[in-house]
Amino acid sequence: MTLTFFGATVQGKNAAASIVGALQQADRDPDIDIIVVTRGGGADDTLWCFNEEPVVRAIADCATPIVVAVGHEDDETLAEDVADKVAMTPTDAGIVATPEMSTIRERVGTIERRLQTGYETVVSEQLDALNRRIDNAVVGLERAAETRQARIQRAADLEQRIDTAYTTQTGSRLDAVDDRIETALQEIEHAAETEAVTVRAARGRIGGLETRIDRAYETHITQETEALERRIESGYRDIETDTDVQEAKQEARQLRIVILVLVGLLLLGVALWAGGLL
Repeated sequence: MTLTFFGATVQGKNAAASIVGALQQADRDPDIDIIVVTRGGGADDTLWCFNEEPVVRAIADCATPIVVAVGHEDDETLAEDVADKVAMTPTDAGIVATPEMSTIRERVGTIERRLQTGYETVVSEQLDALNRRIDNAVVGLERAAETRQARIQRAADLEQRIDTAYTTQTGSRLDAVDDRIETALQEIEHAAETEAVTVRAARGRIGGLETRIDRAYETHITQETEALERRIESGYRDIETDTDVQEAKQEARQLRIVILVLVGLLLLGVALWAGGLL
């Protein structure tokens, strides 16, 4: 154990400020584990600095644990009321600040056991959690592998089905195309044969029709020629008759003119004759 002393005035006018300064200096030192504020006994007025407000507040504000041992067993100060531990005398303060080694060993052993138990518990829990995570990961990987294998198998089955369907469909369509081509060829051959027969029949019919037309044409021409000849002869006769009629009409007109002239002369003579009688 290492002891570090921070001197301070513990009575008189400057005691309070001196004690506060020493407390703050000790509290700032990182190597200090515990602070002991102590002095020997004395009259009440000599111990009054430990009742002053700055000292009491400084003890209460310290982050480092503080043991206060001021005066004798029957002395009481406000500093003791705010301290972490109180000792009856300065000698007792050493005991309070430095517990026995057996107690320390016991506490250390207890802490070690608690640490070991905590460590084992934490490690065991972490190992168990890690094992569970590993098991879950393995199960997940196995399931993923099974799913992948199932998908591969499904893809293979689907590919086989597609190949089979394609082969079947293609074969069926090719057979149907072959049947249609064969049927079309047969129909074309039949149509060609039928057309050839039809052409021959048509040619025969056309030949007969041409013969009939020629005969009809010759008959019609002959009849028309004969009729035309008859009409020409009749026309000639009509023309001759019309010529005789015209000549007769001309002669009749001439006779009429002569008759009119004679009648006129007759009437003129009658008129003259009548005028001579008067």
